[in-house]
Amino acid sequence: MRESDKRFRLTLDATSDGVWDRNLVTGETFYGNNWARLLGYTADDMKNPALGWKKLLHPDDKIRALAAVKENLSGRTEHYNVEFRLRNKAGQWQ
Repeated sequence: MRESDKRFRLTLDATSDGVWDRNLVTGETFYGNNWARLLGYTADDMKNPALGWKKLLHPDDKIRALAAVKENLSGRTEHYNVEFRLRNKAGQWQ
């Protein structure tokens, strides 16, 4: 199972702009290398809890982005679909 999970994550990183995955039971979040790289971070940088996506959210987007998560997790929406800005390593908004 671990090997399968590792291959899955490598495949996602190789074929997409950026991937993150959150375990809803434990709260643990995996950030793919491309996701981190898009914001100027390394995969090791993303191990720092201060760099979690909620903490990188633009203040004007935070309420809407978090509400969209809640709507999806409660089953009110079929997909989590929201646009928001994140602070990159240089301190700019993307």
